[in-house]
Amino acid sequence: MVPKYSHVDPVGIVLEGGIKFVIDGEKQTYTKGDRYYIPEGVKHSGVIYGGYADIAFLMSHLVIIRKSKEKKR
Repeated sequence: MVPKYSHVDPVGIVLEGGIKFVIDGEKQTYTKGDRYYIPEGVKHSGVIYGGYADIAFLMSHLVIIRKSKEKKR
């Protein structure tokens, strides 16, 4: 079990296996293909099942670069 803690706001996608989260007191199980979001500063803990893999993005640390296809004038 992962003890209760908080950090910046992750968005994740479960790639394999499963995880049971307790997010702000609410229990939820996520399995392959599920997405999760934990708001910044919200306390959460979890139980990770064997074979678990995910990819997580810390939203407040992402930099999005957009490039317009229009030519500058």
